Amino acid sequence: MQFRISAKTVLLSLLLCGAGLLNTFAFAPYQWHALPLLTLTLLAFVLRQSQTAGQAAWFAYCYGLGWFGLGISWVHVSIATFGGMPLIASLGIMALLVAYLSLFPALAAYLAARLAKGQPTYWPLLLAICWTFSENLRSWVLTGFPWLSLGYSQTDAFLGSYAPLIGETGI
Repeated sequence: MQFRISAKTVLLSLLLCGAGLLNTFAFAPYQWHALPLLTLTLLAFVLRQSQTAGQAAWFAYCYGLGWFGLGISWVHVSIATFGGMPLIASLGIMALLVAYLSLFPALAAYLAARLAKGQPTYWPLLLAICWTFSENLRSWVLTGFPWLSLGYSQTDAFLGSYAPLIGETGI
């Protein structure tokens, strides 16, 4: 069995990893609120072009690697500085956490791609529902990790006034 990766897949994976990195700047202290709209639009466009649900999951996983890789870099500092762990151990733990957290965007993309099969008109709605489900899941599975939830990046923006009504997840 041969496994081939096209140059296009590699480039899109790197592009989405970069988009995920950029997404981190939507949060404090930068608060570039429009960035998630841009990066998620790019992600949705690439996901819609995916050949399989597995490929969609891979692209979203790459997005998550960038997003969480930069966004939770403070975990390494906490583990190394305050936990007294050696550098290699703290980086390894952080890498495992980033890999784990990236599974949630991958799950959202996989579910949306599977559910939208044969019904492309429902794609945007399915992706939004699956993304919200995945974000909510991330906030409580294994005691949860709600940091970098996209709703938090919008609480000081124009959607922030909806927070008392629908909460961070609704935003």
